[in-house]
Amino acid sequence: MLTTLDLCKNIEDAAGWKMTTARDFDKLSDTIFFSIHERVSSTTLKRLWGYVDEDVKPRRYTLDALSKFLGYNNFDEYRNQTGEPQSGFVQSVSLKVEDLKAGNCIDLRWPPDRQCLVRYLGEARFAIDEAVNTKLHVGDTFTCHLFLRHEPLMLSYLVHDGNPPVNYVAGKIDGVNWTLR
Repeated sequence: MLTTLDLCKNIEDAAGWKMTTARDFDKLSDTIFFSIHERVSSTTLKRLWGYVDEDVKPRRYTLDALSKFLGYNNFDEYRNQTGEPQSGFVQSVSLKVEDLKAGNCIDLRWPPDRQCLVRYLGEARFAIDEAVNTKLHVGDTFTCHLFLRHEPLMLSYLVHDGNPPVNYVAGKIDGVNWTLR
């Protein structure tokens, strides 16, 4: 069963920084509010992290709010989790399609040994130029608006072998790594 110490570590992972200064707690308080529209004061966060030396047990509201920030309904659900939360913040490098020019190529790789080279056609459309150890084939086309490093990649309107469009997820478990060529 997970504890409040685990909760603090998971919050730092989700926020993307360690709580080491007073400003870190102010920033976290604001981030939580903008995310879930519930206020947890920076003073309360400092107590929970042990940044200030006060032996105060955290209130249920605080634990529930922090759990919601991580994508759970409440602290009980967080504490009894058996897998990944259903939602959460993504802290990975992204490639936005609007930053590409027609003809740009992206090398996609995901475990165990899958690889595709895709070429940007414009208007969020891509064509597969190379495919190794994957169900995707050279000549397939798809739509995609965002590539997130080490996250699953959703291909929309995939035209595969000339069949009607379908959706496809690459790297569903371990995510996809991408390199702009």
